[in-house]
Amino acid sequence: MSAPSFQVILDAHIHLYPCYDLPRALDGLLSRLQRRAGSGAPGTRYLAVVAERIGNPTLKDLLTGPLLKSGGNWTATAADGEAVWICRNASGASLSLIVGRQFATREKLEVLALGSHPAALDGLPIRQIIETLRAEGQVPILPWSPGKWLFARGRIVRDLIEEMGPGVALCDTAIRPRGIPSPSPFRRARQLNCRILAGSDPLPLPGEEKGLGSYAMGWPEADPTANPVNLVRDLLIHPAKPAILLGRRNSVWHALSRLVRYHARKA
Repeated sequence: MSAPSFQVILDAHIHLYPCYDLPRALDGLLSRLQRRAGSGAPGTRYLAVVAERIGNPTLKDLLTGPLLKSGGNWTATAADGEAVWICRNASGASLSLIVGRQFATREKLEVLALGSHPAALDGLPIRQIIETLRAEGQVPILPWSPGKWLFARGRIVRDLIEEMGPGVALCDTAIRPRGIPSPSPFRRARQLNCRILAGSDPLPLPGEEKGLGSYAMGWPEADPTANPVNLVRDLLIHPAKPAILLGRRNSVWHALSRLVRYHARKA
């Protein structure tokens, strides 16, 4: 039996930190997403949502600065009013990088959104950020993060899912160890038919770019010629449309080693 083929493959949560080797990051991201495509999909579209963070360069800054200065095999062209950047390598293969934003809330949780947004939203209560995004017509995304969905903060996430149902989405991440039970917000989100995305969500450490594209999702019925932002919005607004998680999350030991290295460097 042949492997399924997908028209669109998406890593829904990446970062491109200044400490990364940017051409190598794009090489690895494209290569891993291509491996997820399955058989018989020469026209597959490869997408990633790049979550910009306060205090870090924007996607535009990186692609028009370090990438161009690297002298490598990649070029970047803005599309859709700079909401998307089409990155092409020397072979002609391309990646569509979608501008997104990661907000840090007052409760020390995280919210993801499509598009660029004012820095003033960072640090606000999570409900205020979510309502602002919903007023824009967005489906806010709650990404899992180590330790942040426990105890009181976990109750906040569960309460939001109960109240809003498919009006919010969740995003799983590669660093959530496999082989352990899913957190209760994921289980409740599935019961309420919320969209659950998948993303690699690398840490701000040199070498972490090698994990880009390791955990992603594909959907076979999407139009690969459509606007990338509209593709992802449609996926969020219509959570019943089929999409399949692709790749593999970290083992417990791999996840722990990454976190220990991150906290040691941070200290």
